[in-house]
Amino acid sequence: MTAGGVPWDRVARFLLNMSAPQAIPRTALAQYAALSFPLSFVGLPLYILVPDLYATERGLSLSFIGFSLLALRIFDAVQDPFIGLLSDRYAKWLRATMLVGLGLLVVSLLAVFNPPLLYVKTWFVVTTLLAATAFSVISINFNALGGVWSRDVHERTRITAWREAVGFIGMLAAVTLPTLLQRHYGKSEAFVVYSLLAVAVLLVLGGVFVRWLNALPDTPERSVIAPSRASFYRQLRGNRRFFLIFMISAAAASTPAVLAVFFIRDRLEAGHLFALFLLLNFVVAALSMPLWTATGRRFGKVRMWKLSMLGVGLGYLATYFLGAGDIWLYAVICVVNGFLLGADACLAPSILADLIEGDTRSAAGNFAIFGFLTKCAFGLASGIALPLLALAGYVPGAADNSPESLHALGAAFALLPAALKLLAGFLLWRLLAGAQGIEVNTQSAVFCIDERSGKADRAASYTLP
Repeated sequence: MTAGGVPWDRVARFLLNMSAPQAIPRTALAQYAALSFPLSFVGLPLYILVPDLYATERGLSLSFIGFSLLALRIFDAVQDPFIGLLSDRYAKWLRATMLVGLGLLVVSLLAVFNPPLLYVKTWFVVTTLLAATAFSVISINFNALGGVWSRDVHERTRITAWREAVGFIGMLAAVTLPTLLQRHYGKSEAFVVYSLLAVAVLLVLGGVFVRWLNALPDTPERSVIAPSRASFYRQLRGNRRFFLIFMISAAAASTPAVLAVFFIRDRLEAGHLFALFLLLNFVVAALSMPLWTATGRRFGKVRMWKLSMLGVGLGYLATYFLGAGDIWLYAVICVVNGFLLGADACLAPSILADLIEGDTRSAAGNFAIFGFLTKCAFGLASGIALPLLALAGYVPGAADNSPESLHALGAAFALLPAALKLLAGFLLWRLLAGAQGIEVNTQSAVFCIDERSGKADRAASYTLP
């Protein structure tokens, strides 16, 4: 047994042997997916709750928070492809990489949720960056492991569905616990307790995942061929149409996620129901996973993803017309959009796993780009929407916000994501209809790009086993 870990080609062969010829056991799926709970449990507050904490409890301006998050997300997003490239190149250190990432995430979580009274701006920037970096290292390798687990396109959807469903359960805990804790503590004290709980959950369920990871074989060999930067960028060019669609779709989901607490509290005047609304959204999304898995198998992943985009876009359009007191109507929209957004979580990563079929050396790199685009979407939502709302005169939590500023809040929360979702659905429809350079294998419902010649624009059809 060496001091290293396992290269991706060995990992892939081991995981493929676990999943063939029978379906992957649920016990193995649960052990793998366990890490998704703490990642969501700490990831959601980093994007949604921490800005509110620093704005209301430490007095940071929305403009500073917005521009800081934009700069941090850009840096964090830019580093993702490098993390993925290094993870593919030094895959033999997989275990050590995951353990170091978990340790850094524990320390940074305790820091970011417990800001001091002095040097708050510096503390916010540094601790958020450390937490985001640790989160990236873990999630990129975690998703890549799932991407190379099975060669069967439908089993990939099962893997993704388990991972994302457990992640939604983690989001439910992240949404409900802060509200419950704040009923017994002040906001600052509640986040201290929350951070301690987050660390405990991360250590326990991270240990379950590490136990699954330890079942991977040790080997003294290096990866057969370390991926080069050229092959990495060729992979990006080959999958660029998928990544373009995903980026637009992620931007549509990120804007309302960043603005949800403000819209519910100040536009609907239902801040006390914020946790309940998110609870509805996440519960329905988690419960929708088996249905999206089944319909993706029956009708094709791409086709179902496209239909979900159309539905989400129409749902956001309806949200714009809601005002103070429209609680039940918004609850209905939360249920419908939660169901439809489950397709984003379940189908999009599964389609990406289909795209990297047969090239396990680029697994981490592709999922790094996936994470890169997700973070770019959140960064743009924070860095553009929040300063624009500040320019429109909107002040979070203020009782004297003008009707114009509240209309601006509604437009940013609903109209912008509606337009983006419909645009993503239109582009996906164009590709599905046979746009130049892409064909769709209707049996496996994946984009088929021929990279054997090194030409990303040349399309081919593959029959996946």
